[in-house]
Amino acid sequence: MPSPLQHFLLSILSLGAVCAEAREIKMVTLNWPPFYGEKLPDGGPLTELATEAFRRAGHTASIEFLPWTRALEEVKKQRADIVLGAYYNHERARHYHYSQPMLKVNVGLVANSEARLTQYSSLRDLTAYRIGVCKNFVNSPAFDNAGYLQKDVAKNQILNIRKLQRDRVDMIAVSFEVFRYEDGKMHDQHPEQSHVFIKPLLSQQALHLMMAKSIPDHQSIINDFNKAFQEMRNDGTYLKILKKHKLDHSSAIPDPP
Repeated sequence: MPSPLQHFLLSILSLGAVCAEAREIKMVTLNWPPFYGEKLPDGGPLTELATEAFRRAGHTASIEFLPWTRALEEVKKQRADIVLGAYYNHERARHYHYSQPMLKVNVGLVANSEARLTQYSSLRDLTAYRIGVCKNFVNSPAFDNAGYLQKDVAKNQILNIRKLQRDRVDMIAVSFEVFRYEDGKMHDQHPEQSHVFIKPLLSQQALHLMMAKSIPDHQSIINDFNKAFQEMRNDGTYLKILKKHKLDHSSAIPDPP
């Protein structure tokens, strides 16, 4: 059992560790409403969740919105600390340390109703279609590695949705939540169009924070975030922020059984 002196020394060491670790954290990501974006209140639900968790952990977090590929490079090269809102894949995990999951995202294929396609059994069923995808986006391992598919690469989701509306592609791989948000904004331009959300989903992904493993304190910063984020889930702040941003609770990460 520790002596009173040992208790005192441990408390001093702990206090020193907290002060040493507390710092400014620069987050970067793309504009990706309704999850995060520079024109959304408080930067959107994921931005607010991350900022609040870091505040509780004693850090100060800022956010900059950039093209996706540049955001990944900024963190990889240590010009920023955190990529906000990334899917997991094995290749990324070689370079980045992931936080616990923050939100769920349904990723699938959306087509114009004229395509007369509502479902598929195998990805091989889609070989005749031109499919819009985003550069450096993760959809699912099987889809992303399917070199036999006709993939038309765009820099961002907005360009993909516009290509679909203009019949430059037959379908696009996209977050259903992002598509509904952006299509709703563009509906006045194409009021006659209707779309089909093709079954099955490509994947159901989780959004995480990513921090480059080359950053010396990456493990302690992510640990700080995970602890504070779990506290927010436990005290109701998590769902309160989702509700504030009118995000459906189906996007919430479920509690462990």
